[in-house]
Amino acid sequence: MKPLEYYFELNSRSDEIIIIPYGDVHKGKSNHNPELLRRLFRYVKENDNVYLVDLGDLSDNISFSDKRFSVNAIPDELLEGSPKEIKEKLGNIYMNGLQELKKIIAPVADKHIVSVYGNHESKVKRIHHINLHSMLCDDLDIQNGGLACIVNLVFRMKGKNKASKVLRMYVKHRPKGGVGKTAGAKYNAITYGSQLVDADIYLTGHIHQPCHEWKLINSTTTSHPPKMKKIKKLFISVASHTDCMKDGDESYEEEANYSGSLFLIHKIRIKPFQGGLTTETRISVEEWEIVT
Repeated sequence: MKPLEYYFELNSRSDEIIIIPYGDVHKGKSNHNPELLRRLFRYVKENDNVYLVDLGDLSDNISFSDKRFSVNAIPDELLEGSPKEIKEKLGNIYMNGLQELKKIIAPVADKHIVSVYGNHESKVKRIHHINLHSMLCDDLDIQNGGLACIVNLVFRMKGKNKASKVLRMYVKHRPKGGVGKTAGAKYNAITYGSQLVDADIYLTGHIHQPCHEWKLINSTTTSHPPKMKKIKKLFISVASHTDCMKDGDESYEEEANYSGSLFLIHKIRIKPFQGGLTTETRISVEEWEIVT
């Protein structure tokens, strides 16, 4: 896997960069909460040092042919109008959803570090041969990470001081082994990425469970010869943008007894030139719960 790169130019050694991962928006579902994304994007737009990572499943993309389809999951606006209008809306659910997403994301498209696709986009691509994710990235000029990617976050000082620091970030929507219904299974899924690649930060979605964890992982040093040592790595799983257990709108994940979760945003605060040699001294995590 060839790493992608994203560059930050800092004015001083005390400058801070904030990265917010988000995903599992599931727009087009009856229990989708649009206010959550609006508030998040407003915050990003108003702060120059805040950036985004998209972890996929931005649209629900579930049509009649999908085994997860439920009448209760269809938002009311898709059922309004004449029979002909309703058929047109339901028949073009994928492309209509893409156009709506583009309008919402466009104002903060330039603040995206990278975007990966989720299982909902993947199924549309596999069955209907429509690559919604690539269309979104191409039209909004967002770096396309595909199914999973490594991103080298390169921090550089402006001016004569050309000092630079690099942090590696592994981004994937769906961890190995699926969702998992117990706390232990979810934890194992979140930390699975460290078995595949060596990075400082691991981001995942899919399990609809917002949490972050620092964990000691065996890692290879860059010294010559290289050595194995335990290094603390940061693991983050993002929340979904759906109101679980919404009255009258039981969804497929509720029928399968998956638990709901708070809408908790993780702000990854990075001071790349802060003193200290360990990743943990340069990175901190702030939890921000958005209540609507």
